[in-house]
Amino acid sequence: MTIQEKFDLTGRVAVVTGGAGLLGREFCRTLAEAGAAVAVVDLDADAANQVASDLIRDGFRAQGIAADITDPASVDALTASVLSTFGRVDILVNSAALDPKFDPDAAARGIAPGAFEDYPLEQWNAALNVNLTGMFLVTQACVKQMVAQGRKGSVINICSTYGLNGPDQRIYIKDGKRVAYISPPTTRGRRSASTRSPQAACSTTTKNISSPTIPPRPSSAAWHARTR
Repeated sequence: MTIQEKFDLTGRVAVVTGGAGLLGREFCRTLAEAGAAVAVVDLDADAANQVASDLIRDGFRAQGIAADITDPASVDALTASVLSTFGRVDILVNSAALDPKFDPDAAARGIAPGAFEDYPLEQWNAALNVNLTGMFLVTQACVKQMVAQGRKGSVINICSTYGLNGPDQRIYIKDGKRVAYISPPTTRGRRSASTRSPQAACSTTTKNISSPTIPPRPSSAAWHARTR
């Protein structure tokens, strides 16, 4: 058996939130190369469609979907769109996250290069809403479909090591000036705790759905999806 056969995802359908992001687009391509049809979900409709178009151009099955994962109605619409196009959901990669380091307008809004004592409460709450509540809403919607299908499923949560080890803020200083205050990634780290909670673990594993939480590596999504 070749490595491609071992990790073959032919016939599976994967949903990737934050699919147009720096890591998300790599997760999408890796899953597509493994044989899965991929729903590229992102708040930025044009970016999601571009990633999907690039995959289709290269011979893969893909669909771009614009969605706000913090809005239950939007989440319901995205799952309905996936089912309309592909007919099922087998894999969910929760990659969407709010991270001011990659927001060119963050400094203008006072988000960076602030410090802990200056970090805006509004932005802290926004990060919680996207990185944790958004994950909850999309997972709930996709798991419901996986259970209805009666087949194995995988929910893969992309986390941050900063959830376990506090970031060293000194490495985000350049030429004596702070370039970013690392706070929101810690909410991504909390995904590991929420996934390991007794309620979440029992609810999914007894229904033959795995829910690992892993640090970001483009190949990781396909590996965990196939091992199920």
